[in-house]
Amino acid sequence: MKIKLLRLLSKKYRKEHRKTNNKLWVHCDDINKIVKEKKNEELVNNKLWVHCDDINKIVKEKKNEELVNNKLWVHFHCDDIDKIDEIYVNYIENIMKKYSVIVTYSEGVNIPNYKFMILKIKNKGMDIDAVHFVKKFLNEREITYEDILTYNNPELEYFNKLYNEKFIDIETKKLNNNIIYENDISKTTLDDYELNLTNTYKIDFKFKILPINELKIIKDFILVIDFPNIGGGTTIFLNKIISKFKKYNTFLIMRNTDFKTTENKIALYLNDEYEILEKFSVRETELFLNNNFNKIQKIFVNHTLDFNQDLLNTILEFDKEKYFITHDFYSIGDNPQPYISGINECKPKKYLNKFSCIITQNECNLSLFSKFIYNKNCDIIISNLPDYKNKATLIKTKNTKIVIGIIGNISEIKGGDILYKISQYILYYPNIKLIVFGGVSSIYKKHLESYPYSNISELNDLLIQYSPNILLETSIWPETYSYTLTLSMITDLPILFLKKTSQFTVENRLSKYEKAHSFKNLFELLLLVFKHKQDFFYTIENNIYYNSFWNKLFNSDNKLFNSDNKLFNSDNKLFNSDNKFFGKYIENIIIITSKIYISNEQYTYSNIRSIYTTEERLTQTIETINSIRLYFHDKDYCILLIDNSKFNDVEYNLLNEKVDILLTVGDIQNIDYYTDKTNIKGVGEAAQQAQANSYLIEKKISFKNLFKISGRYLLNNNFVFDRFNNDKNIFKLAKEVIKKNPHVTNYYYTSLYKISYNYFKEYCKVINLLYLNESILSNPKSFGYEQELPLLLQNALGKDNMYTTIETLGLTQNISVWNKSKYQEQLYI
Repeated sequence: MKIKLLRLLSKKYRKEHRKTNNKLWVHCDDINKIVKEKKNEELVNNKLWVHCDDINKIVKEKKNEELVNNKLWVHFHCDDIDKIDEIYVNYIENIMKKYSVIVTYSEGVNIPNYKFMILKIKNKGMDIDAVHFVKKFLNEREITYEDILTYNNPELEYFNKLYNEKFIDIETKKLNNNIIYENDISKTTLDDYELNLTNTYKIDFKFKILPINELKIIKDFILVIDFPNIGGGTTIFLNKIISKFKKYNTFLIMRNTDFKTTENKIALYLNDEYEILEKFSVRETELFLNNNFNKIQKIFVNHTLDFNQDLLNTILEFDKEKYFITHDFYSIGDNPQPYISGINECKPKKYLNKFSCIITQNECNLSLFSKFIYNKNCDIIISNLPDYKNKATLIKTKNTKIVIGIIGNISEIKGGDILYKISQYILYYPNIKLIVFGGVSSIYKKHLESYPYSNISELNDLLIQYSPNILLETSIWPETYSYTLTLSMITDLPILFLKKTSQFTVENRLSKYEKAHSFKNLFELLLLVFKHKQDFFYTIENNIYYNSFWNKLFNSDNKLFNSDNKLFNSDNKLFNSDNKFFGKYIENIIIITSKIYISNEQYTYSNIRSIYTTEERLTQTIETINSIRLYFHDKDYCILLIDNSKFNDVEYNLLNEKVDILLTVGDIQNIDYYTDKTNIKGVGEAAQQAQANSYLIEKKISFKNLFKISGRYLLNNNFVFDRFNNDKNIFKLAKEVIKKNPHVTNYYYTSLYKISYNYFKEYCKVINLLYLNESILSNPKSFGYEQELPLLLQNALGKDNMYTTIETLGLTQNISVWNKSKYQEQLYI
């Protein structure tokens, strides 16, 4: 039959369709409610008509009786049924696992052998209206449905976004649980310099040691179940939570650190700053928890990998609020990071349905977890994780090549094989360069140019240095979040992502990012690179944002620690031996970097590390301390000595009495490699300085002047405090060295210098860069720490903020590898 045009068509619409089919079709809201209108002679002769074959002529090709009463339907239309696998196979196979699928087609003879309903309709070209045939077919057979998701064209990005949203909406309706969305971003922030672990990609850190009997005076605590510190997003998350909320709560973390043995010894950690000296068996842990049951505020399970399952089940029987977060899929299978096909074969672990609340990072995760959650009393929270949020500085790029970047550590599941193929493909395009801003697995290292980073400041520096024009996302497993995707989106660069399905959280998040474009093959990728490359990006603000959910969960009364918690107040000397400086302003901080016990490894410039004995080095270090006290006696000052030697009790007590703050083994991260193994002396000094800087940040100590002096060196009569007491950074050009070595330039003494508090953050960034990127100082073109530190500072701050014309430091040097006769010109500087 023919009907008149019910809706005027735009010229653009007519033009597009004349180009294709020479036929015009109209979308009818309800094809069964067509009203015969009065004939208009002007329209009769118009060639714009809607052609509909008899809608009752639906050919039922195939029907699966089991699916008839299912209320959730997905509709696919395919003009030619012979091409259905070519177009839809990646979508249908996953979707039909949960939904009833109905397919309409107009041409073709090869009916696929799938368990879904197939209808033939005689309306070729009318793709959009095919859903009305489906609805009529279902209505006539009294098959009820909540909704029909129509998937007509998987190539349309905007349609995929709509489909994803509907898919998720229906998936959540299947759950009878109370689902709460907590996606607001409050103004509650944390500067990432305040993180417990400022280097979140290095996990060989050391904790301070605490005897178990000290826990007796804790009033209450949040019990955290976690896996061993093996890094990744799970560790990053807990680090952000504890660093922010430890001022409101005590966190007692349990980990099985002996998971490689059969002993199952449980280690306890307090606020991830202190490790309890004693290790517990499973039975001992149960007794400890039973004895301290009334102190447990709530139980938070961060991860259960390698944690004793019997002990876990015992803990989850406690009558306490119990929270679980879906970092990965270990709660529903043995593989924490399965591919999408593996998830559908998973079986949930018993503990999953013992929680009062399950937290997931994105609504898309529900489509994967929902069938495993049958505890209807469990609330489900969908919440943003604490994360970076804001742009910082606009950077304009002037690259001679197109730089394709990818942010994050790359492994196989992060698309390592795909990146390898991309790297080989672009070898034929000399104007394109691929850079990984992160680490890469060993199998990819020789093929991928990569630059690891340990914090946001270092990432920003790398982005500025290499200036990407576009970013990639190539993960192939269904991540539950992705911190690195957040960082990528903050840069405001276009993101080209490997096409995934609607079940991927990464794709769901990218569907809301205007500059995201998917690719399915290398040719498509290359076209998108040339089309969307960009000559600017933004660096990332180093503030971490926490929404209201996390603030309510870990700070319900919005108060700091109760004053009767004696573990953290000034009466407890064990916890507060150095806390008399917490939050204080001290005009002058003097940091002594020292290594009294040395290794037998060679330096690049010497076969030995010292001509002095350990006893002599200890005595010389005490002389350094005495010389500082002599020349600062009338000043507001504090001496901080850092030395990661393993001292005996006598040595430790002697040094501890001489200085205000002593940082040694147990107080800092393990930096033995940098001070004892590497042959580059400057790396060890930078490592120690980084630890000292972190301590000042952690303890919120502010100052006007930060002096750094090398251990065993002495202030002498030529030291004049007023030369340093200003808002500049003070270095002395090593003219004595340059005079003997004319080929050396920009070489400054680092045995004594001063940093102004105004530039402390930039100084920390530079120190971390030198500490974690050994290649800077090992570069044959470099003249070492004495050149790189001042120059990197100058690059970070600008020349006007570097005051380097001081002629006399007032320092007596004591170089460890040479007799004084060899450096007479440099002895007094």
